[in-house]
Amino acid sequence: MTEPHTPFVLPQQTRRWLLIVLGSVLIGYVVYRTQATLVLLGISFVVAYLLDPSVDRLERLGLSRALAISLLAGAMLVVIGVLFLVVIPQLQRQAQQVASRAPH
Repeated sequence: MTEPHTPFVLPQQTRRWLLIVLGSVLIGYVVYRTQATLVLLGISFVVAYLLDPSVDRLERLGLSRALAISLLAGAMLVVIGVLFLVVIPQLQRQAQQVASRAPH
């Protein structure tokens, strides 16, 4: 008489560690593939965290939260626009002038 075939079963502790390792690898892969998105998301969280007290202050002054957020977002866009249109080109010109004066 032959013995019935028993399937190969891993011990519970081994299965647990295997799942932890596979899950960690999967999470690492997802983070690696989405790192650009995660950086932008992180920057967004920092900006929201830093601007929240200003929104709260504008709310205490009587503005609605939506209007306060819109005003601050508009102000941030103006500041970024001025930065890109005025400050950065001047910095580039100054860097070129310094580089042209440097000895070869």
